[in-house]
Amino acid sequence: MAVLNVYNLAGDQTGTLEVNDAVFGIEPNKVVLHEVLTAELAAARQGTASTKTRAMVRGGGRKPFKQKKVLVEQDKVQ
Repeated sequence: MAVLNVYNLAGDQTGTLEVNDAVFGIEPNKVVLHEVLTAELAAARQGTASTKTRAMVRGGGRKPFKQKKVLVEQDKVQ
């Protein structure tokens, strides 16, 4: 079993604590730790990104001209 020192807020050692090697004696997986840390930091962000709603977008009333209007007029000329 591993022994850890216990400190108070002033930085003085107040005692020791014996911990289980099966829990605290393992080699950490750096890839998994990076993924978890990145996810934690992303979840803590404020997230102020926004998009405009239909009411905020300029224009958007009725359609200004028919979709095939130009093609029909070209056929009449020829």
